[in-house]
Amino acid sequence: MSRGLKPLQRHERAAVAMLFLYGFGNAAAYVLARTIADSAFLSHIGPEHLPPMYMVSAGVVAFASVVYSRLTQHTAPHRAVALTLVMFAASAALLPELMHRLSSSITAFAIVYLLTQIRGTLGTIHYATLVNEHFSKERPERVIGLAGAGATFAGFLMGMAIGAIPNDVDVASLMYAVVAIDLLTIVPVTRLAGVLRSQTTNGTTRQEATASTGLTRWAIRNSYVRGIGAVVLLGVIVATVVEFQWKASVAEHFNREEANLAEYFGYYYGVVYLLTGLMQLFVTGRLLERRGVFAGLAAFPFALLATAIGVLVFRAERFMLWAVTCAKGCDILKRSMNDPSIQLLYGPLESGTRRQAITFVAGIVKPLAEALAAIALLGLSRWLTLIQLSALVAVMVLGWLTTGFKVWKSFRYLANGCRDKAEGP
Repeated sequence: MSRGLKPLQRHERAAVAMLFLYGFGNAAAYVLARTIADSAFLSHIGPEHLPPMYMVSAGVVAFASVVYSRLTQHTAPHRAVALTLVMFAASAALLPELMHRLSSSITAFAIVYLLTQIRGTLGTIHYATLVNEHFSKERPERVIGLAGAGATFAGFLMGMAIGAIPNDVDVASLMYAVVAIDLLTIVPVTRLAGVLRSQTTNGTTRQEATASTGLTRWAIRNSYVRGIGAVVLLGVIVATVVEFQWKASVAEHFNREEANLAEYFGYYYGVVYLLTGLMQLFVTGRLLERRGVFAGLAAFPFALLATAIGVLVFRAERFMLWAVTCAKGCDILKRSMNDPSIQLLYGPLESGTRRQAITFVAGIVKPLAEALAAIALLGLSRWLTLIQLSALVAVMVLGWLTTGFKVWKSFRYLANGCRDKAEGP
């Protein structure tokens, strides 16, 4: 680890270390909450209700993102992240009792699922914001793999730990561990704020934090942000269809047994995060520096295209779980290549507008994409089998790649302009 940090200045090393720790806590809490929510939902409600839940969660997540955007207009970004972590911890502390008291209520498990969706979206916004606050103008591709390795390391440890838990352990009670992790994650966030204060004056930070207003109106008028939004929109629609195939197959295979589902999801996340971490440490930074952002943007959709074709060619039902697990396993490339590349796309924007763009794309466009995918699944799932949905995935990936290439060209133009401006005449 120290060898990768040698080229960095002292304050950059401190920022990378704190981003690593923040990512560790954020991912550990999310993987645990995600496993609990998915296991409970599939066991108590069933995969047939996933498309309607996607639609409901889209509206709830969009509303939460707008509220968070308003918060960041009046609060420094690090403080907004810390406040959100406190709210995450408070809500997580109430969930085990809710799940026990209302064990026969669909509403209770839907609430758990929705809160986990909010956690995932705001966590993405938080991490992208913090990375760009500290490294947007200083070649972030140098550090993005190392800083992001904290999340993958946590995901591996947490996933394996969940998978190893005996089946007679109460799954809902694991949510108390989420509370502790959320509160501990506040520590690196406050330390990051200290690192930033040592590099910028309070006046500059405050002005940037409140400079942007009119989130949706501004974002729609900005062609570059629209392009990023289009890439994310297509990617999320495709990923949501793949996720539906995966969860429906898993629920059927394990007969909706909550403990077995939790064990499977735990080991799945453990393996995915382990491989993602290896990619981030040894591949991501080098690939982005040598091949550019488009290589990172294209890796995930190309992998999904290959797995979709594989599912269509090898159509045997008995292999379906393995096939869709491999397709969902492409999340390795999403987390190690696609997500860091999306974060880099925000780099050419000014600080205040960048925060608004991140919130708009992750908090408005992403839920909208999930809602569109849910509408499509509600209609198509009546006529198409899980295997046949892979044809839809293959077609949409082609449009996704084309859009990504166009946005990459705009990014390269803007990034070169920023470097010329920084270097001066």
